[in-house]
Amino acid sequence: KWKTFSDPAAPFPGNLNPDRAKLAQMLGAMGIGSDAQIAIYADPKNSWGEEGRMFWMLELLGHKRVAIMDGGLPKWVAEGRAVQNGAVVSPPAKFTPAPVADRVIGWQEIQKRLGDPTLTLVDTRTRPEYDGAVLYGEPRGGRIPGSVHLEWSTLLDAKGAFRPRSELEAALKT
Repeated sequence: KWKTFSDPAAPFPGNLNPDRAKLAQMLGAMGIGSDAQIAIYADPKNSWGEEGRMFWMLELLGHKRVAIMDGGLPKWVAEGRAVQNGAVVSPPAKFTPAPVADRVIGWQEIQKRLGDPTLTLVDTRTRPEYDGAVLYGEPRGGRIPGSVHLEWSTLLDAKGAFRPRSELEAALKT
């Protein structure tokens, strides 16, 4: 789960653990090495975007070979591919973080640049959350001033696969 990699000191789960060495140790213990090809999947229609969170975290840590499996596990199963049950134990690997600074921006930088036309803030939560609803125990509702709304689920088709590239590009231009 993505929460495994969250900051244990944060009042609300979501902040990435700032201890990059700890993250590297955790990934290595899972068998994820710096040179491994990683394909991340989940159930895109019934999750909170965990696969995107993991993709971002690995990119932030400098991993170069990471991808999200289009359509996730539901598509895999629908195509009649093999599945297994039970835990898988992978041999430990060496993960060496090489953080990429531009994969994260702090609140101070956002605060300073509010109204700056070269910064676009995109809120990918549901419309009710964007409009201020508190649905998951957040400290308060609302959005960052000036942010645009693009709900993550609208980028997927009815089966949970990414919509065609032309549709994604059109959605991102609006």
